Amino acid sequence: DRGGRGRRRRVRGRGLRFQQGAAPAPKLTGSLLGDGHEFGASIAVSANKMAAGAAGDDGAGADAGAVYVFASSSPWAEQGRLTAPDAEAGDKFGASVSIDGNTLAVGAPGDDDLGFESGAVWLYTVTGSLWSMEHKPPASDGAAGDSFWSAVSIDGETLLVGAFGQDPSGTLSGAAYVFVRTGSSWNQKAKLEPADGTAIDMFGSAVAIDGDTAATASPGDSDGGGMSGSVYVFKRAGTLWTQEAKLTASDAAASDLFGLSIAISGDTIAVGAASNDDAGSASGSAYVFKRTGASWSEEAKLVAADASPADQFGSSVSITGDTIVVGAYTTDDTVEQVGEGAQGDSGSGYVFRRSGTTWTQQSKLTAVDASAGDFFGKAVAVDVNIVAIGAKGADAAGDDSGAAYNYNLANASADIVVTGDVSPDPGAVGGVLT
Repeated sequence: DRGGRGRRRRVRGRGLRFQQGAAPAPKLTGSLLGDGHEFGASIAVSANKMAAGAAGDDGAGADAGAVYVFASSSPWAEQGRLTAPDAEAGDKFGASVSIDGNTLAVGAPGDDDLGFESGAVWLYTVTGSLWSMEHKPPASDGAAGDSFWSAVSIDGETLLVGAFGQDPSGTLSGAAYVFVRTGSSWNQKAKLEPADGTAIDMFGSAVAIDGDTAATASPGDSDGGGMSGSVYVFKRAGTLWTQEAKLTASDAAASDLFGLSIAISGDTIAVGAASNDDAGSASGSAYVFKRTGASWSEEAKLVAADASPADQFGSSVSITGDTIVVGAYTTDDTVEQVGEGAQGDSGSGYVFRRSGTTWTQQSKLTAVDASAGDFFGKAVAVDVNIVAIGAKGADAAGDDSGAAYNYNLANASADIVVTGDVSPDPGAVGGVLT
């Protein structure tokens, strides 16, 4: 909510320096966006396909939701706008999205099929440029308030779903479900719960899967103090999933919300802790864990080079190989604080690269047309060299209609000084690295 934000000024890009990182690419908006749609609050990318959720879409009623799909990164083109066949107000279809190859998973935590806000998910596949619904699998024990499908992650034929509202070990202890595709049907194969789950852990708030390894976050876990947070790692052998590890920060502290965001690539897991206070209250951080054999250890703690209080660095994370992108959607540095009541929250994203066991910040990403309250970085996604960043509060097609920005890390230019006015026409605007 950005009510009362006051006057805003769009920032001109005078004297900004492109450091090693990504080249600007298109700014995307959906064809039917309007006020409050919050396009880009969720985002996913796989090779030449991208999906962006607009859970505030009101085509079938307030907050019924929609998802826009795009293809081909040079340039990106909208392939379609997806809505649930049984869409209703409050479903929030598109609150979470995950894409792998030709398959897209869309979460709708407000769906009421099994009771008020029990939640639901839709699976879509694409043939050519045509997306069609494949299946809507239910949870075996879904109930009101589960927020089933509040988080989704898909890899190949396996889907991992979070339901932080489940109560197996107390109120909001949470659970996660594993589904496997057979033909065009997705069938539940496992329900995951932590060995030491307790009330308010909110296990399943964030999920990630790669191959036979699944990670599920419990940001409400209190091992290191109230709401310090943790992440559980599960390993599949045959059809059996077992807990392999519980990850916590080496410097865990109360209210860090470690696990607010997670991502996995092979034997590496990235974990966001947006309320960590290293550089002031809620400046945020991210942690990297590496698996050797069956043991996980903390490899690095990532903090923005220009960290400031209330940045919420780590509110979103994504990883591919040796590259991690971290969102900090409430940074203020691209906004001129002018006029009574002016606010920041323009947002930014950070790219880190690994060499050996050392992670180094490579670049900082911001939008050329950044404005207060854009929340750029609320969602981030990276696959190989393509980075997608959502800005749910951007006003491209109305107040808080949202936008998405794309970068290609392979087209980096180092130490190119930009002078003069680089604010382009809004229809062709790209991103900026500083």
